[in-house]
Amino acid sequence: MTVKWLTASRKAHLMRLFCDYAQTITGFQVNFETAKISNPLYDKHTAIIIADWKADDREAKQYAWLLERKAIHTLGEPRSSHIRGHFNSISSEIWHSSQPQYYVEKLGYSLLTFTPYADVRLSGTFIHLYVNLGDSLHYVSKNARRKAIRYGKRSQSITDIIDAKVSQAVLHYLNN
Repeated sequence: MTVKWLTASRKAHLMRLFCDYAQTITGFQVNFETAKISNPLYDKHTAIIIADWKADDREAKQYAWLLERKAIHTLGEPRSSHIRGHFNSISSEIWHSSQPQYYVEKLGYSLLTFTPYADVRLSGTFIHLYVNLGDSLHYVSKNARRKAIRYGKRSQSITDIIDAKVSQAVLHYLNN
């Protein structure tokens, strides 16, 4: 069984202390069954030192836990004095009106109909719409379509076509 408080430097300190006591104080008793050497004065002195080491270890562990807890629970953001949140009513209205109505999450080809589609998420919700783009991309080159779907690199003409189809589908969904 290893003792957690017994580090190499503490072990060396106990050895130096034992050597000093062995030279100056008599009355050490040797137990031949356990090979333990004891002296009441030496045992009392070492018990006090060991108790201090254990208390230091407990305090260091508690301080480390306090630092870890602070690191876990802080956001790393400066605290503000706002009581009601970050926005007042006017700036909240401005911010909400400037947000887009939808986000195009991804583009792909339907495996059933082999037509392009757009996965659209309505902002502020978890609602996803799958908008069939149909033949709207028919007039765009094959290379441009592949780049748009595979890599998300859309030219302005593709972006305009997709946005027109998607906004039409979103308005239809919201009106019904």
